[in-house]
Amino acid sequence: MKKVKNLLIAVLFLIISITTVNAKNDIFELGWGKDLITDGSILEVGYSKKIQYKDGYVVSNITSFSEDADTKITYYNNNGDVVKEKILSDKNIISIKEYKGNIYAVSSWVMSGADSDVYLTANIEQEWELLKLNEDLEIIETAKYVFYDSELFFVPFLVNNIGIDYISTVDDKITVLGAHGGTLALNHFDVDLKNQEEKMLSFTEENVKEVAKYYPIVSEYLKLMEENDGNAPQKISILSETKNNLKVYNGADLSKCGMFNYEIDANDPCYINSTMKLTSDNNVVFEKNYEDYILLIDAKIIGNHIVAIGVKNVGDIINLITEIGNEEEKIDINSLLKTEVVVLNMAGEIVQTINDEDSLYLGITPSSEGFAVNKLAIDLSVFEDTKVEDILLERPTNYSVEIYNLKVEEPSIPEVPENPETKDIALIGVGIALLLGLGLTLFNYKKINSLR
Repeated sequence: MKKVKNLLIAVLFLIISITTVNAKNDIFELGWGKDLITDGSILEVGYSKKIQYKDGYVVSNITSFSEDADTKITYYNNNGDVVKEKILSDKNIISIKEYKGNIYAVSSWVMSGADSDVYLTANIEQEWELLKLNEDLEIIETAKYVFYDSELFFVPFLVNNIGIDYISTVDDKITVLGAHGGTLALNHFDVDLKNQEEKMLSFTEENVKEVAKYYPIVSEYLKLMEENDGNAPQKISILSETKNNLKVYNGADLSKCGMFNYEIDANDPCYINSTMKLTSDNNVVFEKNYEDYILLIDAKIIGNHIVAIGVKNVGDIINLITEIGNEEEKIDINSLLKTEVVVLNMAGEIVQTINDEDSLYLGITPSSEGFAVNKLAIDLSVFEDTKVEDILLERPTNYSVEIYNLKVEEPSIPEVPENPETKDIALIGVGIALLLGLGLTLFNYKKINSLR
């Protein structure tokens, strides 16, 4: 009877240990965060940038767009400690990029006493700067180029925040966008910011190919336009990142939007759902729609995950535009300004989201241990009586850089109880169970043979 009891105890422990094994679980957890105060608008915070650099991150933080403008450049290691910090006086750094161990930065025009209204509305010839910095954050080379058109002033902000590097390093050149009036220009420099070459751009096939060479996202979209006889395609899929043999594409399903779909009435509602596609050696691994998001942008392959910024779906775009145009209609700004970090597995399933009710997330920067993201905090109360078009010019914002590290919870098996007697009983019981099973097998085998 005692042996039977011991056997039952052993079997019980065996069952418990098998059924309570925890599956491996990968999650991104906040490693460290740094608050960065910007005495400026959402626009200015949008220009604040971060890049992975050596054993950490470099962050540029514009303090204000003004006559006394300056930018703080900070180099953090992966533990969040400050390695170097510099104030670049009279510099509005709107984009930074690492290339061959150096940092390249674009500094936009500083007003130099000009009235801010003139600054935003007049076509004043502006000299922008391209800077080269070393690991001590010292400026070692500078070059100037023309950016002459106030209407195009927002271009760098827009390209920064849909995940495109404003600075291109194709063909061992440092390339930036400039402008003369309404005409864009490519400005090429060598790695020492010498041998400047400016090429004016118009909408010719040759110019389009030239731009696409340095900014591939342009060619992806134009290719889709060509395939649809110049019309907007029902599904947009644009390459976001290439890593080894993998390619991840951001996109949107426009098939339920009258503005883009020529088969339905243009006055019908417009619903846009985000899409994402992953290919391996150009074979589709997954292609899925995500109705909770109007866009998944700036997608990056990080380990065995895809991390992107999810812009929450706002429903019918036509209805939203109508509400914004109606001066008597109160717009809930909270419902418009919603983004979160979205983590997907390599099958396209969302496994984690990172969000904050009162914050915007902008820009994913990968690292060896996870990723960094900008978290923009907005005091929405100041917008209660503010026109939507004036929001970008308000000054209530600050942001932080947050680092998320990958935490892996390994499979765990509960320890056998440390009481020696109980432990021995369990081990002996398992042995008895194995011997009993073997004995029964042999007995039945002999019995079957004797019957034959």
